Amino acid sequence: MKQRKIITWALVLLTALSLLSVAAFGDDTEETDNQETMETSSNGQTLTATASGDGWTLDEDGVLTISSDTGMSSWASSRSTYASDVKSVVIEASVTTIGNDAFRGCTGLTTITILDGVTTIGGYAFYDCTSLTNVTLGSGITEIPAYTFSGCTSLTSVTMSCAANKNIAENAFDSASTTYTITLTHTYSDAPVFTWAEDYSAATVTFTCDEGDDTVTETCEVTSKTTAATCTTAGETVYTASVTFEGVTYTDEQTVAIPATGHTYDTNTFSWNWSEDYSSATISFSCIDCDDVHTENATVTSEVTTAATETEAGVTVYTAVAKFNDRVYANVQAVTDISATGHSYGDPVFTWAEDGKSAVASFTCETCGDVQSVIAAVTSEVKTAATAAEAGVTLYTAAVTFDGVEYTDTKELADIPATGEATEPPAETATPSASPTATAAASPAGAAPSTGDEASPLLWAILAAVCAVALGAALALARKERTAR
Repeated sequence: MKQRKIITWALVLLTALSLLSVAAFGDDTEETDNQETMETSSNGQTLTATASGDGWTLDEDGVLTISSDTGMSSWASSRSTYASDVKSVVIEASVTTIGNDAFRGCTGLTTITILDGVTTIGGYAFYDCTSLTNVTLGSGITEIPAYTFSGCTSLTSVTMSCAANKNIAENAFDSASTTYTITLTHTYSDAPVFTWAEDYSAATVTFTCDEGDDTVTETCEVTSKTTAATCTTAGETVYTASVTFEGVTYTDEQTVAIPATGHTYDTNTFSWNWSEDYSSATISFSCIDCDDVHTENATVTSEVTTAATETEAGVTVYTAVAKFNDRVYANVQAVTDISATGHSYGDPVFTWAEDGKSAVASFTCETCGDVQSVIAAVTSEVKTAATAAEAGVTLYTAAVTFDGVEYTDTKELADIPATGEATEPPAETATPSASPTATAAASPAGAAPSTGDEASPLLWAILAAVCAVALGAALALARKERTAR
């Protein structure tokens, strides 16, 4: 029984030794995987000149590069081995967290730059980095926990965001150098404020830190572009301010309206326009900048300056007055537009020629006494035929047309001679008896003395012949006069 116990303990001891050997062999294998070359340090210790792990590398110049959060964790497990070999650290953009004690005891580390992607830094991260002089923390770090830089006795400069500066643990720099300075970095708003001069000839832009504790004012470059105004359309000037800040260009525009100029009319050149009857008038002005025409209505007054007469038209003077742009304009037109009144003639007076064969009609104006004489057209007709003893009568008619009215007058003349024809035998005329002496003397010698009965037939024959001749002559004369008429 006692021997069995001894054997059992012997087996347990051998098993334990085997496990220790496996563990030791595993450590040697891992160390061999992380080492490419080995050297002996100046203090006689063996140190790694080049080494790497999952997500980190350390080159022969002592530059430690950590490429991921996994690498940061992997480095943490190897830090104690290689801490003294690290001279500088490169933390790539994909790293977001620096863990506790991440670079603790890296006594050869002189500078560290942490990019903006890192948002968390752990306590004691740079504890006892006695050679560390310059630290630059990205904007992503907004808090510095306890003892982060404790024991950094060579520290001279720390650059951090203003947000981180507001959240520094009381003992974050415990036992560190007392002469270091902190330089703050700012994250400025993407909506800066532009301030313009009153006349827009200059502008400045102010950037304000997101934490509100810092502002930066820059002077802008100002350019402008003007669209000119016209008589009726407003113009504008667009001012553009631009500035480049931290690699980004910012611009702002201000548009200033230019009022329409309005029309500028040539008040020295204008035209008058009258209505046909001169009862109204307008005056027109042309714009000197465009083709616009402005028209004003005038006030028209009239005055008869020359009254019309029977034969002369009258004259009216029309005066147009208009006001434009505080100036008065006038135009005068003298127009012969009052018709002559014309004569007022009464009934005519006819003046006849003595023989009735011509006549003149005279018209006298009842207003001015003007006389107009018109030669009449005369016609005639026998009103009463002539007889042997009585002259005949001719009716003469004079006619005129004056101002569209026909006027007539008549005149009767007994100008047809009597015919002279006997209608009864003439009475016998007693012939005185001759004295016997006279008779005897008159009788031829030896003739017998005549008596009254013997002489009568011859006398009647002579008288009849004379009357016939006279009647024929009268009829011929009358026929000739009728033909002449």
